Amino acid sequence: MSSIRFNQGQIEEINRTLSQKEARLVNLRNGFSSAANGVDFAIRARRNIQTRLQRSNQTLQDLEAKMKKLDYFVAGAVERYDRTEVQLTKQAAAINEVKKKQAEVTAQGMAKVGTEKTTTKLAEKKTTDPVKQIVSEADKKKAERLEKLKKLYPKVYKVYNPHAKDLVGKITKIDQKKFSKALEDFKKIYEKNKKTYEKISKETGFPPELIAALHYRESTGNFNKYLQNGDPLGKPTTHVPKGLLYYTFEESAVAALTESKFVNYRDLFEIDANCKDIAAMTAFAECYNGLGYYNKNKVSPYAYSGTNVYTKGKYTDDGVYSPNVVDGQPGVYILLMALMQG
Repeated sequence: MSSIRFNQGQIEEINRTLSQKEARLVNLRNGFSSAANGVDFAIRARRNIQTRLQRSNQTLQDLEAKMKKLDYFVAGAVERYDRTEVQLTKQAAAINEVKKKQAEVTAQGMAKVGTEKTTTKLAEKKTTDPVKQIVSEADKKKAERLEKLKKLYPKVYKVYNPHAKDLVGKITKIDQKKFSKALEDFKKIYEKNKKTYEKISKETGFPPELIAALHYRESTGNFNKYLQNGDPLGKPTTHVPKGLLYYTFEESAVAALTESKFVNYRDLFEIDANCKDIAAMTAFAECYNGLGYYNKNKVSPYAYSGTNVYTKGKYTDDGVYSPNVVDGQPGVYILLMALMQG
């Protein structure tokens, strides 16, 4: 890039000329005002001379104000230019000094290759990359939080490990014949409303695929119903959790997923917005629905319906378990797989 240089002497000469012209303009205006005031009132009243004189005087005042602004601007520009030039000169000198020292160090290093290698290794051990240090601190805090959560929720953690991991590992078949249409409908709903799910994902830290799967289980992807339990929005909920009142699906979903216990479960299972751990997400879905099946040592249809690990048994109402009822909805596992496998 070519450098920009100002002829400072020429600019200062222009500034002096402006000051001179400004002074002459002031004198001219003052003279004009004196002359105008000296005109007889009767004369000024004829042919609207008074108004014309006032307009001319105002024009001179405006011109004087503009000249002053221009004068101040040029003077300020020269001052800023001088200040910047001094700063740049100092910075250039500092850079040259650094380059000089680097050259000296390089020359010394080339003369002592063996010493340089040893010194470099020692320097690498002593030098701490601030970015790596920040990441290390974050990882340390994350690990500490995970250990605390495991102690706080030992039973919940077992829903993921070993329970969900074992069940996912045993899945060998998905009932495509029974659920193919539902899975296709689900994929269409997801693609159509992907931006909404992604927006909720950003606010909650859960993957959009999991949010969509929970939504489908609760209300077959109906955006006029609560994510919490599938009750109609705009009215207090009558199913567990009872008494909630939200008017939009996004509000309902964010409120549901940022409930403190679910945030803790999310972190306990190490789920984030980009999570691909199907066992972790399925375990969360089972916890989200409630641990009734887990407590009875039964496979949750909410999580596993449509796979070979689930056969029958379903809560047909809050607290009412029917051992011979077969769930007719696809479980969260096969919903997630439908999106992850395309």
